[in-house]
Amino acid sequence: MVETDSGLTITLTTLRVPPYSLEMVTSCGLDPADFQVMVAKGVHAPAAAYDPVCSRLIRVNTKGSTAADIRTFTFQHRRRPLSSCFATDLTH
Repeated sequence: MVETDSGLTITLTTLRVPPYSLEMVTSCGLDPADFQVMVAKGVHAPAAAYDPVCSRLIRVNTKGSTAADIRTFTFQHRRRPLSSCFATDLTH
C-alpha cells in the first residue's frame, strides 16, 4: 500500500490479480467506507466485489480482448446467433 503526498491511497500487487473480492482492500488494513472513490480495473469482477460498498458504479469500456462491450469486437468466424442474449445479430 502506498499513500501519496496528494492523499491518494494505492494498493499494488506483484502479480496480476483480478479484483474478485473486497478482501484485496481489507487485507491491507483498509476500510472501504473510509474512501469517497475507489477505482478497480476489470470488466465484471469489480462490480460483483465492490457493489456492496459503493453507492454508484461507473463502468468504463476500454479497448482490448476483455472489453465490456462485445459489439466492439470484429467476429470473422463465429456461430450464428452468437448468444440468445443479443436481440439483433452482430455484423462481422
